Amino acid sequence: MWIHEDMVFRALGSELHERLRDMNGSITPNLRHLIWDVADHQLFFSHLRTYVTASIKHLALHPHWTSDTSISLRSVCPDLQRLDLLEAEDAVNVTRDILGIPSVNILDTACHDLRPTAFLHLSTLSNLHSLTFPGVIPRENVPPHDLPIPPPDQSTPFFPTLRKLNIGSVALPPCSRMLRALSNPQLLEELSISHTEYRGPCIHVPEYLDTIRNRLDSQTLSKFKLDIASGAFLLKGTEDPTSYRAIPATLQPLLTFSNMQDCEILLQELDCDDDFLASIASSWPRLRRLSLLSHPWHQEQSHFTLRGLFPLARGCPRLTYLALNMMPQTGEELRLEGLVLTWSHRSNPFSGPLTMWLGCLGHVAAGKDSEVARYLKTIFPNVRDVSNAHVNYWINHDRLGHMEKDAYADQGSPVARPNSLYIVALDMSPIDRSDAELDLFFSDISADSDSEEDL
Repeated sequence: MWIHEDMVFRALGSELHERLRDMNGSITPNLRHLIWDVADHQLFFSHLRTYVTASIKHLALHPHWTSDTSISLRSVCPDLQRLDLLEAEDAVNVTRDILGIPSVNILDTACHDLRPTAFLHLSTLSNLHSLTFPGVIPRENVPPHDLPIPPPDQSTPFFPTLRKLNIGSVALPPCSRMLRALSNPQLLEELSISHTEYRGPCIHVPEYLDTIRNRLDSQTLSKFKLDIASGAFLLKGTEDPTSYRAIPATLQPLLTFSNMQDCEILLQELDCDDDFLASIASSWPRLRRLSLLSHPWHQEQSHFTLRGLFPLARGCPRLTYLALNMMPQTGEELRLEGLVLTWSHRSNPFSGPLTMWLGCLGHVAAGKDSEVARYLKTIFPNVRDVSNAHVNYWINHDRLGHMEKDAYADQGSPVARPNSLYIVALDMSPIDRSDAELDLFFSDISADSDSEEDL
């Protein structure tokens, strides 16, 4: 059930509250899931008790609790398993809320940083399976973008049952220390780091990935995300350009995880080629979603080509989403000759429709959109949509009837650019770059909706 703060709720809630106050009852005695999207502090707890009972397992709400409220909520939700803290202007009570709910298995603090005391309390819980938090509030003993990792002590558990971990604005070295401190790192199934404010080089990426390879179970980790480039750009003359570049050897440790099903990476400069795609194809047979992107300033570092998709199609038959920066090849041959299909996934029961976002596809397929579409449909029979409208027309030509190509292309591709690239666009400022460079930037990230002028 979702309760939103509006005039209807105010009127209804007030009336129900008056009627039920003396009854000490609830109008939803068997409710299990409640999203209490009410930010008004005066409406907060008095009406919440009208709906919350001991049957509640999943509760999402704004953190407005007082100490008395927290105790009352704990008493009426003894079996609470999941707690989501929605956005709020004042999040000073987040720590108190967390300390007052010891039974939670899944915790998502949304945009609220944790205090060190709350983080350390969570680390001792014996039933916390999933944790999502942006970071830890800096204190004298905890600098910005750091974590209060306690010294090694095998007698004190440190997130002993954690299976899913999603961290926001925390630097990679503290994340590596946290992984090394986990009591049972072999349980971790999902790991996500999204430090969108990071603007430095990626010199800590190899250490972080080595820690993952050495600490996590190669058969258990199935979902991985690393985004440390949404707000990054190379400051001219201030850093060695090579310190921003990630090559196949940088990402090699991830290939040891044979159960990988979802991998999303956005780095400043991802300098990888078709051979790396072939390595992925032979290492991740259960892969469903793959996103390997560079910050658009460094798009030219990509060496992925259409030919490199061939081994990926053969080795990853369950693929349903693919996002890659393609190497621009305007005016060159596609080099698709000599590729012979030796497999068939047409009757594959594990694969759904495939969506592909391929940066610079409009340049790669210039004048050859039907040929590119035929190639993609041959190796990926389940392809539904791609990021270039002209290629997409030929992929879906059979079901479009008599619609003209230009009319279809004018509508643009239905494939949106990856979310991380939207963050890039929002984070860039004209102060960061010249007008000409900004024009190039927005041209690059708009490759998913190439117009006739692009071709």
